Amino acid sequence: MLTAHDIAGDQYQKPTRNPDKPSPLRYSKYASDLLYFFAIHRVALASHVQRFRPDRFSTVRDARRHLQTLADAGDLTILTYNDPRRPNVYLMTDQGFDRASDFMVVPPEAIPASYSEPKGDHILHGLLITEVAVSRYEFFRRHRTFTHLWHERFGLFNINAFTDVVPDFAHGYRSPQGDMIDFVEVLSGGRSITKVKEKLQKWGD
Repeated sequence: MLTAHDIAGDQYQKPTRNPDKPSPLRYSKYASDLLYFFAIHRVALASHVQRFRPDRFSTVRDARRHLQTLADAGDLTILTYNDPRRPNVYLMTDQGFDRASDFMVVPPEAIPASYSEPKGDHILHGLLITEVAVSRYEFFRRHRTFTHLWHERFGLFNINAFTDVVPDFAHGYRSPQGDMIDFVEVLSGGRSITKVKEKLQKWGD
């Protein structure tokens, strides 16, 4: 099975597109769902999208086909590998954020005014956080005694309580024991053990 290190890092390349050759695919009817997902998470695999909304996309191939229409429209960037066995990585573009705002009644505060695509280790880190988030969504679907209440990722930077240490992801949920909040910190291997210890110490403080 492929690990996150197999699908991210410095080995990707941006595909070339022929603007004179229109896509045979019509813009996805699920664009609002896809843009909402990417406005929250920004970087993902097609498998993440399929697992997030299995009611919309029955297979990863189906999700990939719909994602391609957003890439053709300029809302997503696709990062590919020389090895065709490795999955594509999908990134939100500035145009994608603009279109997401058009779809949403109340756009998240985390939608930036301008946006730089992540590169290298930041892609790996982003994919790992998305994996954690999607796994949590799956958990709540399988365990009906737990209710998902809210989640937040990039918007945590706007909360004063997190000025020193900002978690990578947070979600609130209702459990049989009461309402709870989990804060998630993902370590992708890019930091030294000293830096990891310092950040964990700040969490403890």
